[in-house]
Amino acid sequence: MRKIHSLEAGGGIHLADYYVAKADELNNVADPSQGTTGNILNSINETYIQPDGIDQHMEQEGFEQFVDFLQKYDKVILNVGTMIQAMQ
Repeated sequence: MRKIHSLEAGGGIHLADYYVAKADELNNVADPSQGTTGNILNSINETYIQPDGIDQHMEQEGFEQFVDFLQKYDKVILNVGTMIQAMQ
């Protein structure tokens, strides 16, 4: 990521924000006391300054293998979404 992406202008694909998170999958999100499924949910979140940052990201070497991995193991893929609200 650090080789081709940057939080600074002029330093690669310009990101506004990037983070990875994980959490136990809950049996019932409205009632965490019901325990977990045993699955781990992962979230990779990237926010680009310009819309073409997404295109630049998808052109990188290895991206096709990454997409294959996501399609095999992920439950939900939100790609090319639009940020509707943020706190800065």
